[in-house]
Amino acid sequence: MIETDGFYSIILFPSRAGDVYAGAMSQERDRVISVSLSEAEWRAFIARHPQPVQWLREQISDEIGQARDRRNPDSDLPKGR
Repeated sequence: MIETDGFYSIILFPSRAGDVYAGAMSQERDRVISVSLSEAEWRAFIARHPQPVQWLREQISDEIGQARDRRNPDSDLPKGR
């Protein structure tokens, strides 16, 4: 399936586990992000971030955590305060 966000086309692939679709009755999907970079851009990026997949996952996790913190600013306070 191809979707667009206005600037980029996004291709969604179904996730498979072996020869069986993962979670056939589940609505969960794995997502794939593809970014087109020139060779120079790629080399500059991996020079700063030698583990690009790990770095991207950390950035996404950090952003999710920050969004959660903005929604629940007192969530880390002990109960009773």
